[in-house]
Amino acid sequence: MRAFIIAVLLFSLLILGVIFNAIYINEASDHLRALVDGLPEAGSEGCAAAADELYREWRDRRDIIELSTDLRRLTEVDTLLSSLRVAAKSGDGPEYDKTRAVLGNLFSELRTFESLEFFDIF
Repeated sequence: MRAFIIAVLLFSLLILGVIFNAIYINEASDHLRALVDGLPEAGSEGCAAAADELYREWRDRRDIIELSTDLRRLTEVDTLLSSLRVAAKSGDGPEYDKTRAVLGNLFSELRTFESLEFFDIF
């Protein structure tokens, strides 16, 4: 009986961890997507600073996100953020706009792929 109680407690902790991870990933991806959507137009004042702020937000959240997210996606976000910052600083409007759109989609996909649904657990 004691082993059963310990197993139930461990299973409950596992489920709780999965739920908290899903909540964090959803909150982080929504926040990052909102930052991408709020980026100023290419070439406008504050464009480079906004891109740098997005990069800092990503770096602050990346350590926890990487615990449960595919490395390929994380590397893709890192690469796109670097491209966005370079495009913002150099004034390359078309590259900035393209990268901003792809980043927004990638953050939305991150939320979708890490979402928690009942049938994912059982």
